[in-house]
Amino acid sequence: MTNLNERVLNVTIEGGTNYAKYSYPEIEIHVDVPFDDDPTPNEATVTIYNLSQSSVNRIKKGHKMTVNAGAKKESGVLMEGSISKVHTQISGANKETVISLADFSFGKKTVEITFSDGTRAATILRRLAALAGITIAYLELPTNKKYEKGYKVSGSIESSFSTVIDDCGASSYYRKGKLYIRNLKKGDDERFNLSAETGLIGSPSYVETEDYKGYNIQCVLQYRIATASIITLSSRFVSGTYRVKSGRHSFDGSSFRTEALVIS
Repeated sequence: MTNLNERVLNVTIEGGTNYAKYSYPEIEIHVDVPFDDDPTPNEATVTIYNLSQSSVNRIKKGHKMTVNAGAKKESGVLMEGSISKVHTQISGANKETVISLADFSFGKKTVEITFSDGTRAATILRRLAALAGITIAYLELPTNKKYEKGYKVSGSIESSFSTVIDDCGASSYYRKGKLYIRNLKKGDDERFNLSAETGLIGSPSYVETEDYKGYNIQCVLQYRIATASIITLSSRFVSGTYRVKSGRHSFDGSSFRTEALVIS
């Protein structure tokens, strides 16, 4: 079994000719990375301590940033996105560079484009995503609607994108910074069994709403647990296969944690 106490955390920043990689514990890094299965882009917070001023100056809004963490012998991406905000503050004896990292999104981008008669929804979605500079990591439409009289986009790309997705009975969400379009009940089988031996902390807490039934769980930081991950849960009172609906990864300087809501 992997030693659960041997954790790694690193962030990479890329923009123009600039490239930087910072790794814990060589440098103090704290992260808070939320995730969920709604279409609204998520925003993570990465705090890097006591960077030189020249290093701080090279971190710019719009640069690509990737957060990677996990066990020493097995780690993976928690989030990849675009820096939306950077500010530096003094806290006691430390200088904190606080970086807001957002999923790649449509923002307020607009376009004027008309698709010909008989164009399929998948073609429209791929074209709109390309115009917005977004890569669709996974596209599976329950119904690939055919627009017999064509389709016109005039204005917000995001608005038309959402309308076409709805027309097809699909949903969209971000997973590790990448855009997925599919039936919300489907997911990615991680072939991972979460138990006390693999990092589960405490007992799962039962949750029931009008829309779903499931459990809130907490474990040692596990990169495999992400939006729409399919995992097996094994504990004294709960066992079965569940889909991850939402959660967050975090490291506050003392503990690596993943919290998640898993549903059946």
